[in-house]
Amino acid sequence: MKKGLLALGALFAICLSMMATDMVVKQKNGEIVRFDVNEVNEVIFSESTPEDPTVVDESETPLRFKILSDSTVEVTNNGSFGNSALPDTIMIPAKVRINDVVYTVTGIGNSAFEGCHSKKIVLPSTITYIKYHAFSRCSDLTELEISKSVTSIAKAPVFNGCYNLKTINVASDNPDFSSADGVLYNKEKTTIVCVPGGIKGDFTIPSSVNCIGFSAFEDDSLTSVKIPSSVTKIEYNAFNGCKVMTSIDIPSSVTEIEDGAFASCFNLTNINVAADNANFTSVDGILYNKDITELVSFADGIKKDIFAIPSTVTSVRGYAFRGCSVERIEVPSSVTYLGDGAFWSCEVVIIDNFSKNVKTGESVFANCGQIIFKKESVVVGNPDLSVVMDTSELKGVRFKVLSDSTVELSGARLDIDTIYIPSKVKINGDIYTVTTIGYGAFMITGGSNLRCVKLPSTITKIGDYAFNWVYINEIEIPSSVVEIGENAFSYCEILKSVKISENVRSIGKEAFYGCDKLDVMIDNSKDNIIIGEDAFKYCKSVTYTKE
Repeated sequence: MKKGLLALGALFAICLSMMATDMVVKQKNGEIVRFDVNEVNEVIFSESTPEDPTVVDESETPLRFKILSDSTVEVTNNGSFGNSALPDTIMIPAKVRINDVVYTVTGIGNSAFEGCHSKKIVLPSTITYIKYHAFSRCSDLTELEISKSVTSIAKAPVFNGCYNLKTINVASDNPDFSSADGVLYNKEKTTIVCVPGGIKGDFTIPSSVNCIGFSAFEDDSLTSVKIPSSVTKIEYNAFNGCKVMTSIDIPSSVTEIEDGAFASCFNLTNINVAADNANFTSVDGILYNKDITELVSFADGIKKDIFAIPSTVTSVRGYAFRGCSVERIEVPSSVTYLGDGAFWSCEVVIIDNFSKNVKTGESVFANCGQIIFKKESVVVGNPDLSVVMDTSELKGVRFKVLSDSTVELSGARLDIDTIYIPSKVKINGDIYTVTTIGYGAFMITGGSNLRCVKLPSTITKIGDYAFNWVYINEIEIPSSVVEIGENAFSYCEILKSVKISENVRSIGKEAFYGCDKLDVMIDNSKDNIIIGEDAFKYCKSVTYTKE
């Protein structure tokens, strides 16, 4: 708000009458400023706050922001960081003006700089946290400046794919983190947080370190890493994706190794454990617990046609074989637990006498080429789909209640060869109609052993990823179906024939992607079908009833 000086006219009159040429203003700090009266047009008292020089308008920065509260924002990814025209150095502002409102920038959001081509990023003193994948795939980034205010860095990949990052510098007065020779540690240097991917050659972990942190060496190109006897713990994904390292020695001091610690190390041929380690051992370069009842990590650089897991093993840890080069893995009947992603992207996995009591994590066989169960064929359900079945009779098949009268089939156990899905099921005495095949119903559980599926005429929706990577060779989609989700049948590589009725109104993105043996017949006579991008890409043929 502004108001004029009330006595302006009188002041000028007095000045002129005294033949004065200067107007003298004494400021609150005592400084005296002189103005030539002839140059003064108007004197104004201003009650507005002076402009804050630290505030940057959103339009003046390549960054985008997510509003968190009335006063705070975090940096977010607007998808523009593939643009190589971004400045070499990005100075994140402490404050940003969005639609005339000033916000303080307090955090770096999930994937905020993913794919950014800038070489240096500087964080202001207002940033308090960095979320997962914040700097993922910043392939040109060479230097990162972390301010004193950062107190939280996600326990997840934050710097993966930063192949040229050589230096992470932390302000010396940061209370939670520190850096030395470009490497990021916690304040006390007892946990190694990140060794930048641009550091090459051999690396020796300082003797102050007792923990190798989550993804600390992920995607690094180090030739070797020396682990000191001070280290007791190696966290999840610690060395995931180390492409150059061929061997690593684990000292006797290590008592804990989390899942995926050495996953996708494509040239690693030896994981060597000190003979006096009380918790772990290695056999032919493969990491086990001490009594060889748990396979912790396969050395992915080992190239074999066949690897038979020892019969002493009862548990395979999460991501133990992820990225391995073995053409065929044989799992003995002694195994009763398979961890998350245990065989991720393996070529062929053969399960001997697979027990119905085996417990599994999620995505155990994701992206596997083929899974073979050495057992008798397992058939679930009744060929007469109109028969109401109690869910207790459909052992290993899971249903999710959608409403008072409907359910979806949400998942099934690994070893089913044939499944007849009933039109109605009984749950705790109540009868429900089966209307949906849920998200990843057969993909998530490793449904590639499934060969035959019969769907009832009550199904109206086949959800996203429902049969992704399943090795069925034929399926009849009932005319009741109106929606087929994204990737619903993608990579069903032996699926040969599908007919889509005129009632289907929506086919999701990449619904049948990669089904290279598949002939598709689509009844589009109603002209009301929406087909997503690449829905039939790489299919053998697609025929429409109406041109």
